[in-house]
Amino acid sequence: MTATKTHLRGVNNIPSRLGLSAGGPNPAQSANMLARLEHQKAMLEKQLQVWVKQQALTEHRLRLVQGQIGTVRATLSKPQSAPPVKRPGLKPGAVAAAAGRPKRRNDIAFTF
Repeated sequence: MTATKTHLRGVNNIPSRLGLSAGGPNPAQSANMLARLEHQKAMLEKQLQVWVKQQALTEHRLRLVQGQIGTVRATLSKPQSAPPVKRPGLKPGAVAAAAGRPKRRNDIAFTF
């Protein structure tokens, strides 16, 4: 069973007449190609202008952020001259309330 199979050509594998040009391109094809290339050139030049403008804007933003980073670092490197804020101590009943014991309210009358 070692029969060799020949590859069958599909419709997309058969060259058409347009793909088989006997000579060089005719003047109409050359003019069409020139117009396409000029259009592509104009498009690329516009993209380059936008890119250069965005690059300048990004560089400006980068310089601003670097300046802000320098300012913040200088502020952080200065010694702290103000004493730390002292918090008041806890009330004696606050510890019991924090432990989960319910606090009895005086404004509500308890009746059983």
